[in-house]
Amino acid sequence: KEFLKSVGKFSINLLLSTPVEELSASYEEWRRQHRNEVVLYPSAICAGWQTLARTFKNETQGKAKTTELEGTNVKPNRYVDESSSINETGHYDDERFLETKLNTSAKEFLKHTGKCSIESLLSVSITKLAKSYKEYRRLHFNDDVESPYATCAKWQSLVRDYQDEINRNKEHYEDPEDAKDFSLMIEVEHLTRVTFENVTLLPIKHITVMDNRTEQLFSFRINIRQSGIPDSGYGAFLTFLGARKLKERARILSEKLMKDRLEFEEFYDENEEPPTLEAVIGDYNVIVTLTGQDLHGNGNCTYFSYTRFPLKAKLYDKIQNVFIGPNEVHDDVQALRSRNEIASPENGLGKLKMFTDDDYESDDETQFCSIDQGTIDLGRYGPFLLTDRKTEMEFNLKDFLFDFEPAAWNFHVEEKLRGCSQFIDVTDDCTGEPHRLACSNIPKYVNEVGHDQTLKQNVVARDQHNRVVHYYINQHEPMSKGDTVELLVNYGIGYEGTRERKGYGKENIEGILECDKVEVAKMKRDHAEREYMVDTIKNMKLMKIKHYVEFLESRFIAPLVEFTDAYIRKKRNYQRIPSRRQLVARQRLSWLGSLFRRQIDDLTVGTTFQDSRDVQNLRKLLDHKRLEPQISLSDKSSPLITILISERYEEVLCSVSKEDGLFHAYDPSMWSKVGRDFCRDFIKTVTLNSIGRSSTFGRLIDPLFKMAIQAIDIIKNACNTLNSANSTQ
Repeated sequence: KEFLKSVGKFSINLLLSTPVEELSASYEEWRRQHRNEVVLYPSAICAGWQTLARTFKNETQGKAKTTELEGTNVKPNRYVDESSSINETGHYDDERFLETKLNTSAKEFLKHTGKCSIESLLSVSITKLAKSYKEYRRLHFNDDVESPYATCAKWQSLVRDYQDEINRNKEHYEDPEDAKDFSLMIEVEHLTRVTFENVTLLPIKHITVMDNRTEQLFSFRINIRQSGIPDSGYGAFLTFLGARKLKERARILSEKLMKDRLEFEEFYDENEEPPTLEAVIGDYNVIVTLTGQDLHGNGNCTYFSYTRFPLKAKLYDKIQNVFIGPNEVHDDVQALRSRNEIASPENGLGKLKMFTDDDYESDDETQFCSIDQGTIDLGRYGPFLLTDRKTEMEFNLKDFLFDFEPAAWNFHVEEKLRGCSQFIDVTDDCTGEPHRLACSNIPKYVNEVGHDQTLKQNVVARDQHNRVVHYYINQHEPMSKGDTVELLVNYGIGYEGTRERKGYGKENIEGILECDKVEVAKMKRDHAEREYMVDTIKNMKLMKIKHYVEFLESRFIAPLVEFTDAYIRKKRNYQRIPSRRQLVARQRLSWLGSLFRRQIDDLTVGTTFQDSRDVQNLRKLLDHKRLEPQISLSDKSSPLITILISERYEEVLCSVSKEDGLFHAYDPSMWSKVGRDFCRDFIKTVTLNSIGRSSTFGRLIDPLFKMAIQAIDIIKNACNTLNSANSTQ
């Protein structure tokens, strides 16, 4: 702090705008003059200051953007929230890129040389950077880099690739105009209800809301049917049933009573001290704290601009009648009702809830538009259950197990959960699909606009209290009585990974990427997810492993093993056939279990923890005989065999796809069809021979030898065909 003050850099903007080289040179000189000492690695120290400053700046800016019912929480998954280097505003995040895309050695070197920002990394010449990196490795690691030029070129290539990603994602996912400051219409509770269709049990919602300015009532019906968007399943459709307005007599009465009344929208925190008001009594100014029933308004939050009933304020030892105004005091509507000045029906309507249905008449000419009337609370998206709240890693584990279906049904919220990023996940922990409570609420059925320019967003997502997600109807195009529109939201850039898997991402539309229905495309995405799991678990400490294994056991292992085993072993009491997603989850539990077992062994073998009770319990929970599906080849029609072969294929390719292994042996851009088919058939043969019995080399040698002969014959025939064609020419 002393140094930064002395050189006039004691502000975040000044600190970030100064090149690391200039700052480190000044710091080294300052320490020599003022402390008579030499600084080791001044560039790394100054770069660390800038990293801290940048982190603090990002955090404070993020907090400033989020207030209750303001700002949109997009629907992200880890492609943006954790692993991506693009932040929520669509800008490039230097620290996140360096943290997630480069190894430890590279990060330490770049920080040491002051090239820890993307801009500085791209601005330096590769030759100069490679020379510095080679020298750095020699001094700090006592080794030589085989190809420092190629290594540094790869770093810059990674940066440019992600800059291209930013350019592709320049399309902003913003709410419709004025959505951030919408006026919320008041729901009329006794005229709002949810029913369910007899056969499908799909929800139907009838809702009536009031325009708080005109006291008009607007009625709607929301029902669920097939979406107008192809291959999107069910959709939610809003039908405007018409408006009602106050009859002339009631309108005049309301205007008379509301004269000098204003809406009051500010609420004091109950934990704060009550407000104090200034009153003039005689020749003295005093501060009076006001209490009593006349200070508070009714549920509609209205107040008089002056007091009709004298308020008593205690002043020293005397009681004085005080007349206070004009804009500080709330009127107590209950006092008006107790004096029979206004009616008080059981289900009152209007601002003061003093009207009934008889005081209203149809108004078929009035249209509904959120710009004019306001926005309607469609209801809660989630959470509904305590188990709907998950940390980021907990959600990632579940998302992987259930073949990435939960990624289509989650929201990230601002509130932390046990110190980690929190995700709202409304899928069932046994199926990976939306659970019963989510399916009984309308927001679950609202589809999204994606990249289709012909679709209009009319729903926005809002984060209440930083922890609960609500949907709000924000219809900008006017609706006449009888009009119906499909409700559509926009999940933003964070949902792009799910769009790409489903086939309607931007690059799918442009023909650059293929969806998960194409095997190779799915393999590439799944391969990246498996590598993420391998790297993450490999870096876990024992306490983290214990937490996540217990999480998997309580939520997934116990119910999935019991449910799928009943099907696999054909128990008499099993009632339902597991879904494909559940069978995939069962096999992936077995694979994750092997990763956890390996990491536990690496951490504990040869240590005092090796035979501890906690470690023994973990090994028991992760026992491969318990997790691995025990199936038999006798049931040739079992879908589990097909799923098992597909999953084992991914598992084997993930384990051998190293620099010296079969790198991406599924990729047609790298491998011939003969090579890909041979690899697949090889793994299939090994898998089938390991099912339900102990495999031996003798049992495997004949089919593997035949496969090799077939591959050779294909190549020979192709060569003969080419040679024949050349000889005839």
